[in-house]
Amino acid sequence: LGILKAGGAYVPLDPSYPKERLAYMIEDADLSTVVTHSIAKEALSDYSGHIVDLDVDCANYSTDNLAKSVLGLHSAHLAYMIYTSGSTGKPKGVMIEHESLVYSTECRFEIYDDFSSFLLLSSMSFDSSVAGIFSTLCSGAKLCLLSAQNKSNTSYIVEQLQTHAISHFLMVPSLYDLILNEVDSSLLPALRGAIVAGESCSKNVVEKHYEKFPDQQVTLFNEYGPTEATVWSTVAVLNCDETVSIGQGIPGKSLFVMQNNTLVPFGVVGELYIGGTGLARGYLNCPELTAEKFIENPYYDAQKPNSSKRLYQTGDLVRYLPNGDVEFIGRVDDQVKIRGYRVELGEVEKYLMLETGVESALVVTKELAGSQQLVGYVKSCDALDGAIHAEFLSGIKTSLSEKAPDYMVPSVLMMVSEWPLTPNG
Repeated sequence: LGILKAGGAYVPLDPSYPKERLAYMIEDADLSTVVTHSIAKEALSDYSGHIVDLDVDCANYSTDNLAKSVLGLHSAHLAYMIYTSGSTGKPKGVMIEHESLVYSTECRFEIYDDFSSFLLLSSMSFDSSVAGIFSTLCSGAKLCLLSAQNKSNTSYIVEQLQTHAISHFLMVPSLYDLILNEVDSSLLPALRGAIVAGESCSKNVVEKHYEKFPDQQVTLFNEYGPTEATVWSTVAVLNCDETVSIGQGIPGKSLFVMQNNTLVPFGVVGELYIGGTGLARGYLNCPELTAEKFIENPYYDAQKPNSSKRLYQTGDLVRYLPNGDVEFIGRVDDQVKIRGYRVELGEVEKYLMLETGVESALVVTKELAGSQQLVGYVKSCDALDGAIHAEFLSGIKTSLSEKAPDYMVPSVLMMVSEWPLTPNG
């Protein structure tokens, strides 16, 4: 908030990320200043630029507010940039302008009841934090934050829902599935909206939700939206007797289901393109990728509301249901979502193949313990005895955890002696 009020744009950096990844983001974004707390400065030990330690330096700074006329901001100025997984092996910065941030926030007031208190569970480097922070504060509600070590502690989360009389929260469906195992609905009289987003929601989660809240006191919402369209683009109210969907476009958004730039018939699977208000400026320092993903709208009509000159190509396969809702089918490429984070399987494979002794690698997703997890297969350069397989794989996993965020480290690594090939290779 301080950075925005001072006229700057913020780039959230998660201190749990490996130093190598943080260093790349800082260099790529050409950051002039990094604002942090003393406890997180260790992650910046290789950074030689200007650091503001909020625990030490705040007393030395002026508390005077800058006048709007001094800042000279307008709606097209950059508000924030969030890095997402990139197929080149390097994360890419998605640039979001003030107009898009304000639009995305205002849309939440049209969809949801007034927040009285909102529980924020996501990392600041994940754009669902944008949804929680700005909509809550702009509505005058209470924003509740958890420490990093407690964000996966389901018992603690349930306790906070009760203690702070939470009215709304947003979390990935796999975490909500675990929360439902422990929650007592009679102890949550203030709760009105359970919002899931970040990964596919299963029918099982919907059924468990309404078993816990049979009187429909708490509405279950399913949000969908890539970072490139400013947090969210569609929302569904989920019910047990309907297909789990991502709903319909939020106000101001237009959806196109196409194949080869041509709209497909109703009910046919195609790739989702998003238009309307709230599209990102593009990717930082990646003009070719920006031109590839943000295309000219072949159906642009200046006379139609929500018609935009550009469309964002999501890479997601969807289809329209008979009731007009959109059903998510899967990915066109091999990009997946793990714990709400977008992960390019190819990026993880590149990391694995950089490891000493690895000739080739393959990464897939499998459902383990009720959630999607990464499983990696590696072929070594030399034949290895079975006795040292475990040591070899353990070394790879340790090394990978130093280069990539934990959600990009495969939960399981396995050795293969040969790759099974088709007759065409």
